[in-house]
Amino acid sequence: MTGDLLAGIGETLGCGQRVLSSRDAINSLDEHNVDKSGYQWYIDMRNIQQIQTAGFGMGIERFILWLLKQNDIRDCTLLLRDHGNVVFP
Repeated sequence: MTGDLLAGIGETLGCGQRVLSSRDAINSLDEHNVDKSGYQWYIDMRNIQQIQTAGFGMGIERFILWLLKQNDIRDCTLLLRDHGNVVFP
């Protein structure tokens, strides 16, 4: 079960409930033609213990982009991103 709020360039709010069993995870990956090798840790985790989990997230920069009617998300960063250098806020 998932729900997303799309605004501006894409998903701004997202929430989802994870699959419970390894069989459900494998079926979902197969249905979407996704290579299972990158998800083996997740499948293994579901084999060890079936725990129902869910998550929620907000793309703050995407929200700011939409709110301020900007065209480029790089104009809406909250923290400086300088690849190759460590930058502390």
